[in-house]
Amino acid sequence: MVSSRWTTTARLVVATLTFVLAPAMALASQDNPGVQRVDMDLGDYQFHPDTVSIAAGTAAELILTNRDSITPHTFIVEAPEAGMEVNSEVSAGKSVTIVLRPTRPGTYTFYCDKQFLFFESHREKGMEGQIKVTVGSG
Repeated sequence: MVSSRWTTTARLVVATLTFVLAPAMALASQDNPGVQRVDMDLGDYQFHPDTVSIAAGTAAELILTNRDSITPHTFIVEAPEAGMEVNSEVSAGKSVTIVLRPTRPGTYTFYCDKQFLFFESHREKGMEGQIKVTVGSG
């Protein structure tokens, strides 16, 4: 049989955890309306997915996760004419979140520029993709 002291302690622990964790869980589960979210994996000299579509004038949150255990990568897009200039380092095994808000329709290239010594760069090995910006409603 469980003592009433144990039951009281257990209830207190559950109540405390609920009070402490509930606000954090609520924030994590809330979506930001109007923001497109894209989970992108980096690794093995690839981006997955390697094509992203975004409507001009709307925000896109890219969660970049480096799946390699040793190799760092970068996410670079150089399109100032479309309001996108990013050069973000993504360390091995880590994630980085970036927000893009392209302003001009078109197709723009993103890539990884990492290179070890005199070997081919990651981009030369095929680590690049495209952002297709469509005519937006916002």
